[in-house]
Amino acid sequence: MRILRFMGYPINNFSTLERMMLAQAQALRQRGHEVEIVFDGIRRPEAAAAARAFAPEVPLHFDLPARFGLGQPLATLRYALAAARLIRRGRYDIVHLYFDPSARLLNQLARCFPRVRFLRTIGSTPLPRGGRRYLDGVKRRKWVFDLAQMARLICVGQHIGDMLQAYGVPRERIVVVPNATDVQRFQRQAAHQPGALLRLGFVGRLTPVKNLELMIEGMRRLVAQGEHQVRLTLVGDGELGASLRQRVREQGLESYVQFAGQLSDIPGVLNRDFDVYVQASHNEGCPAAVIEAMACEVPVLLSDIEGHRQVAAPGRHGTYFAAGDADAFVAGVRRIQADYPHYLAMARAGRAHIVATYSIEAWIEKELAVYQSLLAA
Repeated sequence: MRILRFMGYPINNFSTLERMMLAQAQALRQRGHEVEIVFDGIRRPEAAAAARAFAPEVPLHFDLPARFGLGQPLATLRYALAAARLIRRGRYDIVHLYFDPSARLLNQLARCFPRVRFLRTIGSTPLPRGGRRYLDGVKRRKWVFDLAQMARLICVGQHIGDMLQAYGVPRERIVVVPNATDVQRFQRQAAHQPGALLRLGFVGRLTPVKNLELMIEGMRRLVAQGEHQVRLTLVGDGELGASLRQRVREQGLESYVQFAGQLSDIPGVLNRDFDVYVQASHNEGCPAAVIEAMACEVPVLLSDIEGHRQVAAPGRHGTYFAAGDADAFVAGVRRIQADYPHYLAMARAGRAHIVATYSIEAWIEKELAVYQSLLAA
């Protein structure tokens, strides 16, 4: 079969997601299938060069327009025409879509290719955004409209599939395939040696959904209670970067909360710099950073939401605190601090769980089964 993947973003980093896609393309190629991958242009040339070097035999396309949207009709038209030419020229059996806004546009373009099976991966919870609750019904119907031409919808979590079904998407079009990670790249590199400080860490986008303010508030409360042996490091960047830094300065927490910026060697960071991985998100699809931390045998302290629970079973693989509750976060930190060896043993069980359930090999088999069922239909 011939498969074309639209990633829906310009390549900027060569990290876990890009490696996963290329590894899958290589594996399917070995089975006699052909996979090509499309990025919306290039943001960092070194990332594109790394992708080409990683899998030189996999055709990569970087020539689609990088930006378009509702306020850019000409750019949107150029993107649609370029994508249509690519699909038509390649005579693909399957076109697989990932991120918006290109996925919404290509969903409508699918009407022009009735012989091609289109499918889309939904990686985040389809919750209505904004404060105007009276528009939620309209936004839910828009989700159904945006997905109307998809033969299959791959949801990274069962809770996402349940939400889409409640919105009106037919159940038979929904398949659950969780995220994965490279369990060879993400693993414990040496025996963990905890020090006097308990080093908390987070990796990801500095965005509202991650509720990073709660973790900073938790650090403020720990310091106010006389706890000076805990540190928090935030790895990543995003829209809240400046305001979070200002909050840390205003509360005098510069010695306790560090911003590491965007780093490339995440396995190294997890091994060297984190004793506990913390995440306080309001909602998650299938949290890749949590999977990576667990694969590296780092104990995880997580907000109690469905997206986290599907990855780490409470009391077996991870420790939980009530979502949105800073006092509960502080209590969770203190529990781990009081008996760190217990939580380190739990982290080893978490690693075994990730290897069995979230490896790239398991993910490849599940997505291949979806492709084959589409062609059989």
